[in-house]
Amino acid sequence: MLPQEAVDQYKKLYKNAYGVELEETEATQMANDLFEFMQAVYLPAEEDNLITMRENESRNPSQ
Repeated sequence: MLPQEAVDQYKKLYKNAYGVELEETEATQMANDLFEFMQAVYLPAEEDNLITMRENESRNPSQ
């Protein structure tokens, strides 16, 4: 669960982008859903990059 400060920032960004002020519960749900989605998309790619970097280092230890 995101902290209140993050939800408040999400509400502000949403209002600036769409001109709609979200209710607290709706904003909390949407902000947390977005965070979970970004974790699912971003973190596996980050782990893949780490594995690739380690493989490259083992092949080319002088670099």
